[in-house]
Amino acid sequence: MRNKWIIISSLVAIAIAVLIFFLKPADQIKFNYEKWNDRSLVYSEPYIRSQMVKDVLNNILEDGLTTDMVIKKLGPQSESDYFSDYQLRYWLGPEDGIVSIDSSWLVIKIKNERVEKYEVVTD
Repeated sequence: MRNKWIIISSLVAIAIAVLIFFLKPADQIKFNYEKWNDRSLVYSEPYIRSQMVKDVLNNILEDGLTTDMVIKKLGPQSESDYFSDYQLRYWLGPEDGIVSIDSSWLVIKIKNERVEKYEVVTD
């Protein structure tokens, strides 16, 4: 009976370790305009934008920026019909998690030519 609990405990510990490994957030790096817009880095692992988005949210974007200022800072938006309520959309990569069936996006709402809201969403 004791061996049975040791085996079960070990399997649970291994399962938790595997989940932590696969669910850990992507490494975060400082925003770099050239890398953010390099298609070979944007559309392949490790999905550079998903690694930079935290820095973009904390240090690049702010309410009140004009549309032109955002495009100058981040480059052209991703082509998409998703999130039509937002005027600017940047594809970040597959959503975090074990099963990534959706994509993550940085979306920016513009009102009166100024940034009103920005957030990361999934489709």
